[in-house]
Amino acid sequence: MGYGTVDINYNRIKKLPDGRAKMVWENPGKEPLGPVEQTVFVLRLDNLKGQVRIILVNYACHPVILGSDNLLYSPDYPGAMCRDVEQSHPDKPLCIFINGACGDMNPYFADENDRPAERVREVGRELSQEVIRVAGSIATEQDSSTIDISWKNSYFPARGRWDLDRWSSTAGDEGARKRIERLSGRMQNLNIPLSLVLITPEIGFVGLPGEFFSFFQRSLREKSPL
Repeated sequence: MGYGTVDINYNRIKKLPDGRAKMVWENPGKEPLGPVEQTVFVLRLDNLKGQVRIILVNYACHPVILGSDNLLYSPDYPGAMCRDVEQSHPDKPLCIFINGACGDMNPYFADENDRPAERVREVGRELSQEVIRVAGSIATEQDSSTIDISWKNSYFPARGRWDLDRWSSTAGDEGARKRIERLSGRMQNLNIPLSLVLITPEIGFVGLPGEFFSFFQRSLREKSPL
């Protein structure tokens, strides 16, 4: 396993001088708007003959270059990345993409209208080049011990934090307040499921529902013993 970095995303939540937050849906000028999570995690699995069979990639970014106006099924930039990785290697491994905590992470060219298909390929290629570099630097070794895959599901309590007395919409959406009021009544006592799977004593996967902000991913990586 290994880590890399690639600059294809930004923090789409911009903090305003008055303390409110504004959603910035696209950022082609690559303006720094807030903390970003640009770490690429790569896990490589070889068979006993030394052939690369699986390259798993984790990166935190919404796959929304084609955007909300697109009516076609598409794997967006992760699909372009996986295709590049698979075609670049003589062993033709299977490349699997797992999205990270992308709640506040957007691609710079989200909702691309000028040349969306080309932009998908460009961003996918930029990510794939770093994945290929990291995967090539990984040294695998045979593990003859018995590996037991272990897992655990847990729940942690949470509640909504909206203060409707201070709430206002920066998007000019007249229906937003009614939606927030309807949701807030159901968000006072939540049990958020958390899943953990250990495939070795050193490597684990954490599953969380919804769009967690990238802060949680950075914090978890820094504090985790895995």
